[in-house]
Amino acid sequence: METFDAGSTIVLEVEFEKYVPYGALQKFDPYNYPDITVTDNLGTDKVDAVALVRSDTGEWSLIVQTETDWLTGVYAVKVTATDGTYNDVTTDLASFKLR
Repeated sequence: METFDAGSTIVLEVEFEKYVPYGALQKFDPYNYPDITVTDNLGTDKVDAVALVRSDTGEWSLIVQTETDWLTGVYAVKVTATDGTYNDVTTDLASFKLR
């Protein structure tokens, strides 16, 4: 888990991959724009369902500017999207920590 100073800029990146017929894993773009939520250790959403930015097929990111008054501790990151075929896609990214 990476640790950052409160007030720093963090780039959160996510890749969407799924198995296609015959077991090959490939990147895909979700049916809808994926969104990201960042929650502090008290359960307060600091970034609430903000759309990610596409950089390439299956590769999405968001630059998050933390504030100096954000709590120290571990922050949970959750990405939600729809694959357009079967299910909603929910990914819990590796959390980060502020000091």
